[in-house]
Amino acid sequence: MAGRLARFLNQQELSPEERRSVLEDLFVFGKDNQVPFLVRMSVLLVLSTIIATAGLISDSAAVVIGAMLVAPLMTPVMAAAGAVVMGWPKRFYQALWMIAAMALGALLLSSLLTLISPELVIIPEQVMARTRPTYWDLVIALAAGSAGAYTITRKESSAIPGVAVAVALLPPLASTGILFTTGQGELALRALVLFLTNFVAMVLAGALTFLAVGVS
Repeated sequence: MAGRLARFLNQQELSPEERRSVLEDLFVFGKDNQVPFLVRMSVLLVLSTIIATAGLISDSAAVVIGAMLVAPLMTPVMAAAGAVVMGWPKRFYQALWMIAAMALGALLLSSLLTLISPELVIIPEQVMARTRPTYWDLVIALAAGSAGAYTITRKESSAIPGVAVAVALLPPLASTGILFTTGQGELALRALVLFLTNFVAMVLAGALTFLAVGVS
């Protein structure tokens, strides 16, 4: 069994050229590429947060899932995981700063949308679901982080891993903004804890997956 596992892992390891290509996908090299990248990420974050917040307030699971198709969260999360295994502290902190800025932007935008929306009589179930972290939320975050890292290394074009990452991060953020604005401080804190827990779990799972395929 151990021999089979070792052979399987060896088959999954990347060549130097593939490893270089993965790193180019994870990190933005060159100042000329940074501005277009940040603009693209900002536009997608705004649009996905608007869709997710509207879906949460209207209690529509389908709309919330649709927002995940637009959310750009997989790139910075996987960049943080990649920086961990490569031993690049500067790029790790840059990824953390990007995640923090995106999280703050999502919180502020969801709060603003809640302020201009009709008064909520009851908190929608889609929002409440993000205030009750469970064992399965952790499983989802770990699987999403691993799927995101593996997909990047295999150059898969499927959007499913990106959706999985967004599912674990964007709805809790939007729910936090909604709950803070409606005066539900304790519930908002629970949703924020869910976001932070999912983020840490995804970075850990992503880093372990990168190690398994030789991105180190």
